[in-house]
Formats: sequence, C-alpha cells, structure tokens
Amino acid sequence: MRPLCRRVTCGSQNRFTPSTALWQYFVLPCRPTPYQQRSSLTSSTAQTSNYSSPPHFPSLPGPKDSVDDLAGETSTSASTIDSPSENSIPPSGVGLNITYSIFKPQRNKNAKINDYPDPEGFVRDTKIRVEKGEDYVGVNIRPRQAEVPVRERDWPWVVPPNAWMPAPERLSLEMENFHNYLKPTQLESIARKAFVAEIQERVRRRLPDVELEIFGSERTGLAFATSDLDLRLMHKKDADSSGQDSVKPPSPHERKSLLEDLTKLYYELKPAYAVCDLRYARYPLIDLWDIKSGLEAQIVLSNDTSLSRKYIHKYIDEYPHIPKIYSVVKCLFDIRGLSDVYNGGIGAYSIFMMIVAALRHNPPAKPHPAHGLWSFLEFWRDVDYSKGISIEPVEFFDKKSQPVMTEKVKAQQEGKGTAPLPLYMLCLRDPADATNDLGRKGVCIKHVQATLHKVHNFLRRDCKFNTRPCLLEKVVGEVYALNVLRRKKLESYARHLEQHLPEGVESDSQSTSGKTSISARNGTQTPISQKTEEQEWGAMIASNLGMPSVEEVAKEKAQNPEGQNSGKTTEVHSTDLKGTSEHPLPSEPQEQSSASPPSLSDGQSGTK
Repeated sequence: MRPLCRRVTCGSQNRFTPSTALWQYFVLPCRPTPYQQRSSLTSSTAQTSNYSSPPHFPSLPGPKDSVDDLAGETSTSASTIDSPSENSIPPSGVGLNITYSIFKPQRNKNAKINDYPDPEGFVRDTKIRVEKGEDYVGVNIRPRQAEVPVRERDWPWVVPPNAWMPAPERLSLEMENFHNYLKPTQLESIARKAFVAEIQERVRRRLPDVELEIFGSERTGLAFATSDLDLRLMHKKDADSSGQDSVKPPSPHERKSLLEDLTKLYYELKPAYAVCDLRYARYPLIDLWDIKSGLEAQIVLSNDTSLSRKYIHKYIDEYPHIPKIYSVVKCLFDIRGLSDVYNGGIGAYSIFMMIVAALRHNPPAKPHPAHGLWSFLEFWRDVDYSKGISIEPVEFFDKKSQPVMTEKVKAQQEGKGTAPLPLYMLCLRDPADATNDLGRKGVCIKHVQATLHKVHNFLRRDCKFNTRPCLLEKVVGEVYALNVLRRKKLESYARHLEQHLPEGVESDSQSTSGKTSISARNGTQTPISQKTEEQEWGAMIASNLGMPSVEEVAKEKAQNPEGQNSGKTTEVHSTDLKGTSEHPLPSEPQEQSSASPPSLSDGQSGTK
C-alpha cells in the first residue's frame, strides 16, 4: 500500500538525522561512562539494588553564558557544588530496570551566586557574603531581560549605520539621543511635580513644623523620567539656613527629634500608598511607591547637600558633555542592579563623581560624549583599587596611611579594634567633603570592574565593525522595553491631572502648541484641595465658562449684606461659544454691561 504523499528525503551524502541530534542532547549526557560502568560492576549487589531514582546533573551552560561568566564559575564551584559520590552513579549491567526520561536542564539549587537570574539578588547576596567576612570573585553581570523585547532598530535613540559616518560620531549621536529620551517630557514633569505636591501636603497636615526639600538628581537636572524623587525632611527653622555651603550634620538632639517626626510620618503615609517602608540606616528614610503614577520617592534624614550641588554644576560647566555620559553610565548600573546603595551598590552621586575622576585622571582624546565614555570604561577597568583616588587635587594616595573618614570615626575604629575595609573596596574622596568616602558602601565593586571590562570589549567590537543597529545595546540593554509601559502609565496619569489639577498647581498648556508645563503659584506648592467630586466638577465648569466660584460669591455677599448692586459683571471669551457673551452673577441678575473681565489675580480664569 503506497503512502498518500511522497516523503521528503535529503539527497546529501551526510544526511542529517534529527533523532541522532536529540539522542546526543538528551540521552547521551545521562549515560554512564565506561569508567563508571566498570566501577559499578565491581560494587556489591546490595548497593546496586537500592538505586531506584535517576541521577541529578548540574545545569549545562546556555548559549547566552559568556566566557568570563564560565571562568568565574569554575573558580568557586568546588566550594559551592557538592562532588558526586560513588553511590550517585547509576549502575550499568544486565537485569537492571533503569529508565531515563527526557528532561530539560534545570538550575541546581546549590548553585553559586552568579547563577541567579536577577541582578538584584546577585548584588544582595554579594553583600551578605561580604558582611560574613567572605571574599568573592567579580563576574560580569548581565542586564535584565524584558518579557516582550523590542527590536534594536525600533528604539527611539538609534542612529542607523552609514558608510560615511564613523563609529565615534555615530556613538556620540546615539548618546545624545539616549539622553534626550531618558529626560522627562512635559506630561511626565506634570506627574512628577504633582506627586511631590501630594506628599508635601500630607506632611504639612501631619507635621506643620516640618518641611520637605527636593534634592538629588531632580534638583540638579539629571533626573530620568522614571527616577526616584529624593526629599529631605527638615524643620522650618532650618529651611532658611539651607543652601549656605554647610556640610555640618545636625546635632544628636535634632537628629532624634527628626527621627521621631519621620516615624510619625511613616504611620501617616502607610495607608495612602501601595508600598511604604521605613528603613533604619545611616540616614533613615521612608520608601514610597505610588500605584497611580508608578513613581517612587524617598523621604530621607540627610544633611544639607547644597555644596555637593555646586560641585556638580561646576563640573557640568567644565565638561558640557558630562550629562550625556552620566545618562548612559547610570543606565548601565541601573539595569544590572548595581546602583542600589542599600544592597551594596553605588549611588547616583558616586557614579557622577566616578565619571569626573575618569575624565580628570584619563582625559579623553576629544571633548565628545563617545570619547568620554571610552575614558570612563578604560579608567575604571584598569585602575588599581588598592589606592585611594582624589579628584581635587588629581592624584592617587595611600588609603591605609590616609584613611578618608572623620577623626571621630577613626578614634572609634582604633578603640574598638575594628578591621578596616578590604583593599579591593573603592576609595574615592568626595571633593565637597574630604572626610566622605564615596565607595565605602559599594561592596560589589569587583562585579562593577568585571562588568565594565566586558562592556568595553563589546563596545570596542561593535565600533570596529560599525554594523550593529544600536551601538549602545550591550551597554544599556533592553531599557526601552523595560520602561515603555511604565512611561505610558506616567503619561496617562499626567493627562488625568490636566483635567483635574489639584489646587496650587496650574497648567500653562496652549492648544496651538500642544506643550504643557506645570508651575506653582507664587513659587511655592500650596495644599491640595480636599473638595468632593461634585465640587471639583463644578469648579472646573465655572472656570471654563468664566463664572465666579462659590467662595467668591459668598465673599461678595458678605461685603454687600443688603444685596446692593456691586456693579460688576463677568465677561466670557470662550472658544466653544460664537461671539462674545456676558453673564451676570447667578445670585443677583443684572443688566448686561461692558465691564472688563476679572483679572487672573482674583483666582478666576479670564480667557480660555
């Protein structure tokens, strides 16, 4: 009987058989070697009869594992993975009923630290090892992977490869486009400022004598659209003295009082936000996450950072291309989980000063963003971490004989006999404070050095051929696919705020230009109105039609208790109405008059 259709056969001499490939991948790794077969035949019958379960083999490296990762794994595999015993070898002989099933390679539960799929867990476990006094081997940390990846050519900052454009120029253009992409848009700025105003109103309602000051990247202009918002908690009496180049920390009494206020504020904010955690560290803080906008904020008991901001602006004026380098390097650390200070990473201020140190110790060939990125990768890849690094003056120093710490901390360490930090730790002296070591918390510095070495090799290879759709792919990873939904949520929340702006925040949007910005009246954030939904809708409709609010009507009634005519009317200029119409006050009907519209200082909107 002939088959219904003719089978397709391969006419080559060495035909490929799928069954052979499947047998080599699934069956062959489970079969015992000849040495294992001989050892199993010499074992006793009792030991062989007790064996009933298939063996467990460690996971095989996937195709994405790099050579450096495998080299790092072999160095610590003997201390983390148990060696197989003689009884764990499956016997081979006649009469043994052993079945092997096809299985996918799985991760060993006893695998070492660099087998973690998430970078955050990688860095967190490194910190735990260092706290126990153990050493570790630095490995290249791969960036997080997106569940729904996006093609490189579809990323908004990509510059397509051209034969006439050299690689350094193309890389500089990509870095500039990437910097512009990370900056918040007009709508995203509305959401960020409204979130800050909401937190400030809750703080005023609970603690009237306390203020929140914005600091960090939001204050210096280096913030991303999805960056955390840093707020400093301080007393109102200290707000006037803020910004006087003072690095003196608060007194113990003031610090204790602020800590009590921070605890009260924690119980006030906890029911209002999806995530609200109180962390006790050197600088205690409250970590917030808003479910409506997806933004995060930290309320910190930190010192005055005005002097640090001045140094940041000074270096930006000295190196105009440093914001573009900072955007790329900060994203490099963020997407690999290396920027979380709480888990042993390196913070944003330290990353900025690392860039400045690289530009000063290893000046780039040209003042371009691409050459500055090369200078950063080369310097921190080859630098000797056993020495201290200074920015002002530009020098290396012995961190054993010249420790970067205050005299009080030095006396405490000598009195208690505390061991100094390991030699492999980064020691970077803060130019704004000579007693501040910017690398004392970065216990994952070995991973940083190994990662920068790998990224440098990838970037050098891509720039050599100059054919990749995006030269920054190995540097920033899939940051676009990871943030696209988050930024869409932020913009939708901002559009909602445009329609229902809280009191104290006004929109300067124009229908012709399509641009929207947000500003606070009189330069300060005013409390958020606690109106009902009906009152908010009524106020919005009255504002659109040029009608007075309920408060203004009540105020005018109080001024004219006998119901006398005030002689004022409201003129409306609306794009929804044809021509110009005049509407008197609804409480006291009057004749039409040609009175001028009320000024904006009275709280009414004159022209829509």
